[in-house]
Amino acid sequence: MKISLTLGHCLQQQVRLTHAQSQAVNIAQLQRHRNLVEAYRGYKFSPRATCPNCYHVLTDYEIMKGFRDDPHDFTTRCPKCNHRFCPRLYCSTNESSFELAFFCPVQTLDQIKNLVDVPLDTFQTKHASIYNSAVAHFGGLKQAFKKLGLTYTYEADLDWRKHVKPFLGKMADTVIAELVGAHPSSIRRFRKKLGIKAYNRRKEAESLS
Repeated sequence: MKISLTLGHCLQQQVRLTHAQSQAVNIAQLQRHRNLVEAYRGYKFSPRATCPNCYHVLTDYEIMKGFRDDPHDFTTRCPKCNHRFCPRLYCSTNESSFELAFFCPVQTLDQIKNLVDVPLDTFQTKHASIYNSAVAHFGGLKQAFKKLGLTYTYEADLDWRKHVKPFLGKMADTVIAELVGAHPSSIRRFRKKLGIKAYNRRKEAESLS
């Protein structure tokens, strides 16, 4: 929200969220991100990390915050003792569960940049950690490669309309669109058709206070 005062010149004052409010919103949005990807993909993701030095169990938010924007450093940081170590990603389907290395978005994009010609079946088996990190962060390989300006042709489009309704108005249209590989205008039209108001970060912060 902006307040403008005209006193010979225009003075703008932008109302900002407090650090605590911003962190609370980020945590809530990260959980919705995970929930939307799980609904869209049909299996669950659970990043996990227990510090081997002080045994603190990191939350999803702490794991993500602890990563460095370094494609060659796969560690996160324990917020209690600052020890760095590698987190894991637990995935589960109706048939099985498995544990893999977990990479941050920067590391994931760096590792897929030369794999655009790898078929999906091969990607899922030979590059399972990269594949599942890409799905967890970006919703799928198509969306991840799009971040690099590349087109991945081996992954089928899913019907996002079956899954996004619970998240409309609770996440930005652009974020939902990125995760399901849709155009933001398509998400916006679908949301408006259902009579759902657009997401407002400040209102969410107030509701979490």
